[in-house]
Amino acid sequence: MAPTELYRIRHAEIFSALGCLVMGLWLMRDVESMGTVAYHDLLEMASEKSWGAIFLLNGIIHALSLYINGHRWWTPFLRLFACIGSVALYAAFVMGFAMANPHTTAIPAYSIWGVLMSASCAYRAYVDAITGARRMYHGVV
Repeated sequence: MAPTELYRIRHAEIFSALGCLVMGLWLMRDVESMGTVAYHDLLEMASEKSWGAIFLLNGIIHALSLYINGHRWWTPFLRLFACIGSVALYAAFVMGFAMANPHTTAIPAYSIWGVLMSASCAYRAYVDAITGARRMYHGVV
């Protein structure tokens, strides 16, 4: 496998990182975005600005790892870490919505666009990490 194939641009991951960046910036604004009852359980865990900071930090880490993807051996591991973080963040929102209203459309939306997309990206990052580790072990760079 050629290095360009191993470290090609990960379009779904770019959208995943962008989603976390935008969500983080959105939640950190000086307005109340999580003011409805659907967010009650989530706000019990952390403030709106805290959720925003967590999403933003995860998005920055993910975007940074994608920017330097392939130029450092550890980037697939950082991508994997960020993708797992995205899965956890979006899953927390799905659980919060489910506890507030199990019939809300936010459940399938966040499940598909957040959890499943991030899980798919995590799998790809895992494959890249294992492939990269094997290449390093066998002296193929």
